[in-house]
Amino acid sequence: MKSFFIFSLCSIALCLSTIRADDQAKAGQPAATPAPGGIQLEGSFSLSKKTYFLGEPIETTFTVVNKGQSALCFRTGGDYKGSGRPDRYSIHAVDEHGQAVPDPVRPSGMGGGLGSSATVNPGDTYTEDLLVNLWCAFSKPGKYTITCKRTLHAIRSDQRGADFYSKPESNFPAFPVETTLEVTIEDNPQEQAAYIDGLASTLSDKGEFTDQAGVQFKSLAQAQIPAAFPAITKGLDGQPRIQLMAVEWLSCYGSGKTSPVLLDHVSKLAPLARESALRILSDWNTPGVEPLIAAALRDPDHELRANIVLLCSEKWYSSCIPILLTMGNDPDSLVRRYLGAALGASGDKEAIPVLVKLLHDSDPDPFIKIWAAEGLGKFKRMDGVPVMIALLRNPKDKDDQENIMATLQELTGKNFNGSRTAWLQWWDKTGKSTYNKPN
Repeated sequence: MKSFFIFSLCSIALCLSTIRADDQAKAGQPAATPAPGGIQLEGSFSLSKKTYFLGEPIETTFTVVNKGQSALCFRTGGDYKGSGRPDRYSIHAVDEHGQAVPDPVRPSGMGGGLGSSATVNPGDTYTEDLLVNLWCAFSKPGKYTITCKRTLHAIRSDQRGADFYSKPESNFPAFPVETTLEVTIEDNPQEQAAYIDGLASTLSDKGEFTDQAGVQFKSLAQAQIPAAFPAITKGLDGQPRIQLMAVEWLSCYGSGKTSPVLLDHVSKLAPLARESALRILSDWNTPGVEPLIAAALRDPDHELRANIVLLCSEKWYSSCIPILLTMGNDPDSLVRRYLGAALGASGDKEAIPVLVKLLHDSDPDPFIKIWAAEGLGKFKRMDGVPVMIALLRNPKDKDDQENIMATLQELTGKNFNGSRTAWLQWWDKTGKSTYNKPN
Protein backbone atom coordinates (compact mmCIF):
# COMPACT_ATOMS: atom_id res chain seq x y z
CA MET A 1 0.00 0.00 0.00
CA LYS A 2 1.33 3.43 -0.94
CA SER A 3 -0.07 6.61 0.50
CA PHE A 4 1.67 9.95 0.37
CA PHE A 5 1.04 13.68 0.01
CA ILE A 6 3.35 16.34 -1.37
CA PHE A 7 2.89 20.05 -0.74
CA SER A 8 5.14 22.36 -2.75
CA LEU A 9 5.26 24.81 -5.64
CA CYS A 10 5.69 28.11 -3.81
CA SER A 11 2.35 29.29 -2.47
CA ILE A 12 0.33 26.53 -4.16
CA ALA A 13 -0.28 23.35 -2.20
CA LEU A 14 -0.16 20.13 -4.18
CA CYS A 15 -1.90 17.01 -2.92
CA LEU A 16 -1.18 13.57 -4.36
CA SER A 17 -2.55 10.34 -2.93
CA THR A 18 -2.11 6.82 -4.28
CA ILE A 19 -4.27 4.12 -2.60
CA ARG A 20 -5.06 0.68 -3.94
CA ALA A 21 -8.66 -0.56 -3.67
CA ASP A 22 -7.72 -3.66 -1.67
CA ASP A 23 -5.78 -1.48 0.81
CA GLN A 24 -8.60 0.93 1.53
CA ALA A 25 -9.59 -0.74 4.80
CA LYS A 26 -6.01 -0.61 6.06
CA ALA A 27 -5.14 2.84 4.78
CA GLY A 28 -4.73 5.48 7.46
CA GLN A 29 -5.31 9.19 6.94
CA PRO A 30 -2.33 10.75 5.12
CA ALA A 31 -0.44 13.29 7.14
CA ALA A 32 -1.53 16.84 6.36
CA THR A 33 1.15 19.48 5.92
CA PRO A 34 0.45 23.19 6.52
CA ALA A 35 0.46 25.23 3.33
CA PRO A 36 0.97 28.97 2.82
CA GLY A 37 -2.24 30.99 2.81
CA GLY A 38 -3.91 28.84 5.44
CA ILE A 39 -5.06 26.18 2.94
CA GLN A 40 -4.60 22.62 4.13
CA LEU A 41 -6.55 19.71 2.61
CA GLU A 42 -6.40 16.02 1.84
CA GLY A 43 -7.94 14.39 -1.21
CA SER A 44 -8.29 10.93 -2.69
CA PHE A 45 -10.48 8.59 -4.73
CA SER A 46 -11.75 5.29 -3.33
CA LEU A 47 -13.83 2.23 -4.24
CA SER A 48 -16.17 0.24 -2.02
CA LYS A 49 -14.87 -3.10 -3.34
CA LYS A 50 -12.30 -4.53 -5.71
CA THR A 51 -14.21 -7.19 -7.70
CA TYR A 52 -17.03 -6.56 -10.19
CA PHE A 53 -18.93 -8.53 -12.82
CA LEU A 54 -18.73 -7.42 -16.44
CA GLY A 55 -21.13 -4.51 -16.96
CA GLU A 56 -21.50 -3.72 -13.26
CA PRO A 57 -21.30 -0.04 -12.31
CA ILE A 58 -17.90 0.86 -10.88
CA GLU A 59 -18.35 3.90 -8.65
CA THR A 60 -15.47 5.80 -7.17
CA THR A 61 -15.87 8.39 -4.44
CA PHE A 62 -13.85 11.60 -4.59
CA THR A 63 -13.18 12.85 -1.06
CA VAL A 64 -11.73 16.13 0.16
CA VAL A 65 -11.07 16.83 3.85
CA ASN A 66 -10.40 20.38 5.02
CA LYS A 67 -7.54 20.07 7.53
CA GLY A 68 -6.99 23.81 7.83
CA GLN A 69 -8.39 26.53 10.04
CA SER A 70 -10.33 28.39 7.30
CA ALA A 71 -13.36 27.41 5.24
CA LEU A 72 -12.47 26.46 1.65
CA CYS A 73 -14.49 27.09 -1.51
CA PHE A 74 -14.26 25.57 -5.00
CA ARG A 75 -16.48 25.27 -8.06
CA THR A 76 -18.60 22.27 -8.92
CA GLY A 77 -20.63 21.36 -12.01
CA GLY A 78 -20.59 23.46 -15.17
CA ASP A 79 -18.41 20.87 -16.89
CA TYR A 80 -20.67 18.21 -18.36
CA LYS A 81 -22.31 19.71 -21.46
CA GLY A 82 -21.43 17.72 -24.55
CA SER A 83 -20.01 14.72 -22.70
CA GLY A 84 -22.63 13.94 -20.05
CA ARG A 85 -19.99 13.51 -17.37
CA PRO A 86 -18.08 15.93 -15.10
CA ASP A 87 -15.02 16.79 -17.18
CA ARG A 88 -13.10 18.31 -14.28
CA TYR A 89 -12.19 14.71 -13.58
CA SER A 90 -9.86 12.54 -15.60
CA ILE A 91 -10.25 8.78 -15.30
CA HIS A 92 -8.50 6.20 -17.42
CA ALA A 93 -7.71 2.51 -17.11
CA VAL A 94 -5.32 -0.06 -18.52
CA ASP A 95 -5.55 -3.84 -18.48
CA GLU A 96 -2.91 -6.18 -17.10
CA HIS A 97 -1.06 -6.01 -20.44
CA GLY A 98 -0.94 -2.22 -20.38
CA GLN A 99 -3.59 -1.77 -23.08
CA ALA A 100 -5.75 1.29 -22.55
CA VAL A 101 -9.47 0.82 -21.99
CA PRO A 102 -11.34 2.87 -24.63
CA ASP A 103 -12.91 6.17 -23.63
CA PRO A 104 -16.52 5.92 -24.90
CA VAL A 105 -16.96 9.69 -25.28
CA ARG A 106 -15.67 11.58 -28.29
CA PRO A 107 -14.58 15.17 -27.65
CA SER A 108 -17.40 17.49 -28.72
CA GLY A 109 -15.69 20.83 -28.24
CA MET A 110 -18.71 21.84 -26.18
CA GLY A 111 -18.29 22.61 -22.52
CA GLY A 112 -20.19 24.25 -19.72
CA GLY A 113 -23.52 23.48 -18.11
CA LEU A 114 -25.13 24.49 -14.84
CA GLY A 115 -22.56 25.05 -12.14
CA SER A 116 -22.36 25.89 -8.48
CA SER A 117 -19.78 25.84 -5.69
CA ALA A 118 -18.97 23.89 -2.55
CA THR A 119 -17.84 25.29 0.77
CA VAL A 120 -15.98 22.99 3.16
CA ASN A 121 -15.61 24.19 6.73
CA PRO A 122 -12.60 23.26 8.87
CA GLY A 123 -12.74 19.58 9.75
CA ASP A 124 -15.55 18.87 7.27
CA THR A 125 -15.52 16.51 4.27
CA TYR A 126 -16.75 16.94 0.69
CA THR A 127 -17.54 13.85 -1.39
CA GLU A 128 -18.69 13.25 -4.93
CA ASP A 129 -19.56 9.87 -6.49
CA LEU A 130 -18.42 9.17 -10.05
CA LEU A 131 -19.31 6.31 -12.39
CA VAL A 132 -15.98 5.11 -13.75
CA ASN A 133 -17.75 3.39 -16.65
CA LEU A 134 -18.54 6.79 -18.19
CA TRP A 135 -14.80 7.23 -18.84
CA CYS A 136 -13.82 3.59 -19.35
CA ALA A 137 -15.77 1.17 -21.54
CA PHE A 138 -14.88 -2.16 -19.93
CA SER A 139 -15.93 -4.76 -22.50
CA LYS A 140 -14.12 -7.86 -21.28
CA PRO A 141 -13.13 -9.48 -17.97
CA GLY A 142 -9.68 -9.06 -16.53
CA LYS A 143 -7.54 -7.11 -14.06
CA TYR A 144 -7.43 -3.35 -14.51
CA THR A 145 -5.53 -0.41 -13.07
CA ILE A 146 -7.64 2.75 -12.88
CA THR A 147 -6.08 6.18 -12.46
CA CYS A 148 -8.40 8.93 -11.21
CA LYS A 149 -7.39 12.59 -11.24
CA ARG A 150 -8.77 15.98 -10.46
CA THR A 151 -7.02 19.30 -10.01
CA LEU A 152 -8.99 21.05 -7.29
CA HIS A 153 -8.86 24.85 -7.58
CA ALA A 154 -9.68 26.00 -4.06
CA ILE A 155 -9.55 29.31 -2.20
CA ARG A 156 -10.39 30.43 1.29
CA SER A 157 -14.04 31.42 1.49
CA ASP A 158 -13.20 34.83 2.92
CA GLN A 159 -11.17 35.54 -0.23
CA ARG A 160 -13.88 34.44 -2.65
CA GLY A 161 -14.97 37.84 -3.99
CA ALA A 162 -17.70 38.88 -6.41
CA ASP A 163 -15.66 37.70 -9.41
CA PHE A 164 -15.47 34.08 -8.22
CA TYR A 165 -17.45 32.73 -11.19
CA SER A 166 -16.10 35.12 -13.83
CA LYS A 167 -12.43 34.34 -13.23
CA PRO A 168 -10.90 31.26 -14.85
CA GLU A 169 -10.45 28.51 -12.29
CA SER A 170 -6.75 28.42 -13.16
CA ASN A 171 -6.42 31.76 -11.34
CA PHE A 172 -7.00 29.97 -8.03
CA PRO A 173 -4.49 27.78 -6.14
CA ALA A 174 -4.27 24.30 -7.69
CA PHE A 175 -4.39 21.06 -5.69
CA PRO A 176 -3.84 18.03 -7.98
CA VAL A 177 -5.34 14.85 -6.55
CA GLU A 178 -4.46 11.48 -8.10
CA THR A 179 -5.29 7.97 -6.93
CA THR A 180 -4.46 4.62 -8.53
CA LEU A 181 -6.97 1.82 -7.96
CA GLU A 182 -6.89 -1.84 -8.96
CA VAL A 183 -9.98 -3.89 -9.78
CA THR A 184 -10.88 -7.29 -11.15
CA ILE A 185 -13.77 -7.66 -13.57
CA GLU A 186 -15.18 -11.18 -13.77
CA ASP A 187 -17.30 -12.90 -16.40
CA ASN A 188 -20.44 -13.71 -14.40
CA PRO A 189 -23.43 -14.12 -16.76
CA GLN A 190 -25.88 -14.88 -13.94
CA GLU A 191 -25.21 -11.71 -11.97
CA GLN A 192 -25.01 -9.69 -15.16
CA ALA A 193 -28.41 -10.97 -16.34
CA ALA A 194 -30.03 -10.25 -12.97
CA TYR A 195 -28.63 -6.73 -13.00
CA ILE A 196 -29.84 -6.03 -16.55
CA ASP A 197 -33.27 -7.49 -15.80
CA GLY A 198 -33.57 -5.15 -12.84
CA LEU A 199 -32.69 -2.18 -15.02
CA ALA A 200 -35.07 -3.33 -17.76
CA SER A 201 -37.96 -3.33 -15.31
CA THR A 202 -37.61 0.44 -15.01
CA LEU A 203 -38.38 0.86 -18.70
CA SER A 204 -41.95 -0.44 -18.44
CA ASP A 205 -44.96 1.81 -17.88
CA LYS A 206 -45.15 0.66 -14.26
CA GLY A 207 -41.42 0.87 -13.66
CA GLU A 208 -39.77 3.72 -11.81
CA PHE A 209 -37.19 5.03 -14.24
CA THR A 210 -34.49 7.16 -12.62
CA ASP A 211 -31.60 9.25 -13.88
CA GLN A 212 -29.28 6.70 -12.30
CA ALA A 213 -30.87 3.89 -14.36
CA GLY A 214 -30.35 6.00 -17.48
CA VAL A 215 -26.66 6.50 -16.72
CA GLN A 216 -26.22 2.78 -16.05
CA PHE A 217 -27.93 1.82 -19.31
CA LYS A 218 -25.71 4.31 -21.10
CA SER A 219 -22.55 2.79 -19.66
CA LEU A 220 -23.67 -0.71 -20.67
CA ALA A 221 -24.30 0.49 -24.22
CA GLN A 222 -21.01 2.36 -24.43
CA ALA A 223 -19.21 -0.86 -23.52
CA GLN A 224 -21.38 -2.67 -26.11
CA ILE A 225 -22.42 -5.34 -23.61
CA PRO A 226 -24.41 -7.79 -25.81
CA ALA A 227 -26.80 -8.89 -23.04
CA ALA A 228 -28.07 -5.32 -22.62
CA PHE A 229 -29.08 -4.85 -26.27
CA PRO A 230 -32.51 -6.61 -26.07
CA ALA A 231 -33.40 -4.74 -22.88
CA ILE A 232 -32.47 -1.39 -24.43
CA THR A 233 -34.48 -2.24 -27.54
CA LYS A 234 -37.58 -2.58 -25.35
CA GLY A 235 -37.09 1.06 -24.40
CA LEU A 236 -38.17 2.01 -27.94
CA ASP A 237 -41.71 1.00 -26.89
CA GLY A 238 -41.61 3.08 -23.71
CA GLN A 239 -42.47 6.66 -22.83
CA PRO A 240 -41.16 9.41 -25.15
CA ARG A 241 -38.30 10.33 -22.80
CA ILE A 242 -37.18 6.71 -22.58
CA GLN A 243 -37.50 6.26 -26.35
CA LEU A 244 -35.14 9.16 -26.95
CA MET A 245 -32.52 7.75 -24.60
CA ALA A 246 -32.93 4.23 -25.99
CA VAL A 247 -32.14 5.54 -29.48
CA GLU A 248 -28.95 7.13 -28.13
CA TRP A 249 -27.94 3.98 -26.25
CA LEU A 250 -28.58 1.70 -29.22
CA SER A 251 -26.44 3.91 -31.46
CA CYS A 252 -23.41 2.92 -29.35
CA TYR A 253 -23.65 -0.61 -30.78
CA GLY A 254 -22.96 0.62 -34.31
CA SER A 255 -24.78 0.52 -37.62
CA GLY A 256 -24.64 -3.21 -38.33
CA LYS A 257 -26.46 -4.21 -35.15
CA THR A 258 -28.68 -1.18 -34.65
CA SER A 259 -29.85 -0.05 -38.10
CA PRO A 260 -32.39 -2.88 -38.59
CA VAL A 261 -33.90 -2.19 -35.16
CA LEU A 262 -34.22 1.56 -35.72
CA LEU A 263 -35.67 1.09 -39.22
CA ASP A 264 -38.28 -1.23 -37.78
CA HIS A 265 -39.30 1.15 -34.98
CA VAL A 266 -38.71 4.66 -36.34
CA SER A 267 -42.21 5.30 -37.69
CA LYS A 268 -43.74 4.44 -34.30
CA LEU A 269 -41.44 6.64 -32.22
CA ALA A 270 -42.40 9.91 -30.55
CA PRO A 271 -41.25 13.01 -32.49
CA LEU A 272 -37.96 13.74 -30.69
CA ALA A 273 -36.90 10.09 -30.66
CA ARG A 274 -37.93 9.75 -34.30
CA GLU A 275 -35.82 12.74 -35.31
CA SER A 276 -32.83 11.38 -33.41
CA ALA A 277 -33.20 7.95 -35.02
CA LEU A 278 -33.50 9.43 -38.50
CA ARG A 279 -30.43 11.58 -37.96
CA ILE A 280 -28.42 8.56 -36.81
CA LEU A 281 -29.60 6.44 -39.74
CA SER A 282 -28.78 9.31 -42.09
CA ASP A 283 -25.27 9.64 -40.65
CA TRP A 284 -24.80 5.92 -41.21
CA ASN A 285 -26.06 6.18 -44.82
CA THR A 286 -28.51 3.42 -44.02
CA PRO A 287 -30.38 2.10 -47.08
CA GLY A 288 -34.09 2.79 -46.76
CA VAL A 289 -33.82 5.94 -44.65
CA GLU A 290 -34.64 8.44 -47.43
CA PRO A 291 -38.40 7.68 -47.72
CA LEU A 292 -38.64 7.86 -43.93
CA ILE A 293 -37.08 11.32 -43.96
CA ALA A 294 -39.43 12.44 -46.73
CA ALA A 295 -42.41 11.20 -44.72
CA ALA A 296 -41.21 13.12 -41.64
CA LEU A 297 -41.29 16.36 -43.64
CA ARG A 298 -45.08 15.94 -43.83
CA ASP A 299 -45.53 15.06 -40.16
CA PRO A 300 -48.09 17.11 -38.21
CA ASP A 301 -45.57 17.73 -35.41
CA HIS A 302 -43.98 21.10 -36.18
CA GLU A 303 -40.81 20.43 -34.16
CA LEU A 304 -40.16 17.20 -36.03
CA ARG A 305 -40.72 18.95 -39.38
CA ALA A 306 -38.31 21.72 -38.43
CA ASN A 307 -35.58 19.32 -37.33
CA ILE A 308 -35.91 17.23 -40.48
CA VAL A 309 -35.77 20.35 -42.67
CA LEU A 310 -32.55 21.22 -40.85
CA LEU A 311 -31.29 17.69 -41.50
CA CYS A 312 -31.96 18.24 -45.20
CA SER A 313 -29.80 21.35 -45.11
CA GLU A 314 -26.90 19.21 -43.90
CA LYS A 315 -27.43 16.17 -46.10
CA TRP A 316 -29.44 16.33 -49.27
CA TYR A 317 -31.99 13.74 -50.44
CA SER A 318 -33.35 14.18 -53.95
CA SER A 319 -36.82 12.86 -53.14
CA CYS A 320 -37.20 15.59 -50.51
CA ILE A 321 -36.85 18.45 -53.02
CA PRO A 322 -40.48 18.44 -54.23
CA ILE A 323 -41.74 18.43 -50.63
CA LEU A 324 -39.43 21.24 -49.50
CA LEU A 325 -40.53 23.37 -52.44
CA THR A 326 -44.08 23.29 -51.08
CA MET A 327 -43.16 24.33 -47.53
CA GLY A 328 -42.80 28.08 -48.01
CA ASN A 329 -46.21 28.58 -46.37
CA ASP A 330 -45.60 26.20 -43.48
CA PRO A 331 -47.39 27.60 -40.40
CA ASP A 332 -44.34 27.13 -38.18
CA SER A 333 -41.76 29.94 -38.23
CA LEU A 334 -38.88 27.62 -37.30
CA VAL A 335 -39.69 25.37 -40.26
CA ARG A 336 -39.58 28.40 -42.57
CA ARG A 337 -36.33 29.58 -41.01
CA TYR A 338 -34.57 26.26 -41.61
CA LEU A 339 -36.12 26.03 -45.05
CA GLY A 340 -33.85 28.86 -46.20
CA ALA A 341 -30.79 26.76 -45.39
CA ALA A 342 -32.21 23.56 -46.88
CA LEU A 343 -33.25 25.15 -50.16
CA GLY A 344 -29.98 27.03 -50.41
CA ALA A 345 -28.08 23.77 -50.03
CA SER A 346 -30.21 22.02 -52.65
CA GLY A 347 -28.63 23.60 -55.71
CA ASP A 348 -32.04 23.41 -57.41
CA LYS A 349 -32.94 26.69 -59.14
CA GLU A 350 -36.62 26.00 -58.56
CA ALA A 351 -35.88 26.90 -54.96
CA ILE A 352 -35.19 30.56 -55.83
CA PRO A 353 -38.86 31.75 -55.91
CA VAL A 354 -39.51 30.08 -52.57
CA LEU A 355 -36.41 31.69 -51.08
CA VAL A 356 -37.49 35.11 -52.36
CA LYS A 357 -40.87 34.57 -50.70
CA LEU A 358 -39.16 33.69 -47.43
CA LEU A 359 -36.95 36.76 -47.75
CA HIS A 360 -40.09 38.91 -47.49
CA ASP A 361 -41.85 36.76 -44.89
CA SER A 362 -44.20 38.79 -42.67
CA ASP A 363 -43.21 36.96 -39.46
CA PRO A 364 -41.30 39.15 -36.97
CA ASP A 365 -38.62 36.46 -36.64
CA PRO A 366 -35.67 38.08 -38.50
CA PHE A 367 -33.92 34.76 -38.96
CA ILE A 368 -36.42 33.66 -41.59
CA LYS A 369 -35.11 36.53 -43.73
CA ILE A 370 -31.49 36.00 -42.66
CA TRP A 371 -31.46 32.31 -43.59
CA ALA A 372 -33.34 33.02 -46.84
CA ALA A 373 -30.77 35.68 -47.77
CA GLU A 374 -27.96 33.22 -47.14
CA GLY A 375 -29.82 30.57 -49.15
CA LEU A 376 -30.18 32.95 -52.10
CA GLY A 377 -26.49 33.76 -51.79
CA LYS A 378 -25.74 30.12 -52.61
CA PHE A 379 -27.28 30.86 -56.03
CA LYS A 380 -25.20 34.07 -56.37
CA ARG A 381 -28.34 36.09 -55.72
CA MET A 382 -27.91 39.34 -53.77
CA ASP A 383 -31.62 39.95 -53.10
CA GLY A 384 -30.89 39.67 -49.41
CA VAL A 385 -28.50 42.63 -49.13
CA PRO A 386 -31.12 45.46 -49.07
CA VAL A 387 -33.33 43.35 -46.79
CA MET A 388 -30.44 42.90 -44.34
CA ILE A 389 -29.79 46.65 -44.39
CA ALA A 390 -33.47 47.24 -43.57
CA LEU A 391 -33.18 44.82 -40.64
CA LEU A 392 -30.06 46.65 -39.51
CA ARG A 393 -31.98 49.93 -39.42
CA ASN A 394 -34.91 48.40 -37.53
CA PRO A 395 -34.56 49.02 -33.76
CA LYS A 396 -36.71 45.93 -33.11
CA ASP A 397 -33.90 43.77 -34.51
CA LYS A 398 -31.04 45.38 -32.56
CA ASP A 399 -30.38 42.17 -30.60
CA ASP A 400 -29.67 40.31 -33.85
CA GLN A 401 -27.35 42.87 -35.43
CA GLU A 402 -24.27 40.64 -35.22
CA ASN A 403 -26.02 37.90 -37.21
CA ILE A 404 -27.32 40.43 -39.73
CA MET A 405 -23.85 41.92 -40.25
CA ALA A 406 -22.32 38.45 -40.56
CA THR A 407 -24.80 37.69 -43.36
CA LEU A 408 -23.98 41.00 -45.09
CA GLN A 409 -20.30 40.14 -44.90
CA GLU A 410 -20.95 36.68 -46.36
CA LEU A 411 -22.99 38.09 -49.24
CA THR A 412 -20.87 41.13 -50.15
CA GLY A 413 -17.39 40.16 -49.05
CA LYS A 414 -17.16 43.45 -47.13
CA ASN A 415 -15.85 43.57 -43.58
CA PHE A 416 -16.51 46.54 -41.32
CA ASN A 417 -15.44 44.81 -38.09
CA GLY A 418 -18.95 44.58 -36.69
CA SER A 419 -19.68 48.30 -37.03
CA ARG A 420 -23.37 48.93 -37.70
CA THR A 421 -22.63 52.59 -38.51
CA ALA A 422 -19.98 51.64 -41.07
CA TRP A 423 -22.39 49.25 -42.80
CA LEU A 424 -25.09 51.90 -43.06
CA GLN A 425 -22.60 54.50 -44.33
CA TRP A 426 -21.35 52.06 -46.95
CA TRP A 427 -24.91 51.37 -48.03
CA ASP A 428 -25.82 55.01 -48.41
CA LYS A 429 -22.58 55.83 -50.24
CA THR A 430 -22.05 52.91 -52.66
CA GLY A 431 -23.96 49.80 -51.60
CA LYS A 432 -27.41 51.02 -52.56
CA SER A 433 -26.43 51.69 -56.15
CA THR A 434 -24.71 48.32 -56.42
CA TYR A 435 -27.14 45.97 -54.69
CA ASN A 436 -30.51 47.67 -54.76
CA LYS A 437 -31.27 46.45 -58.24
CA PRO A 438 -33.68 43.78 -59.46
CA ASN A 439 -32.05 40.41 -60.15
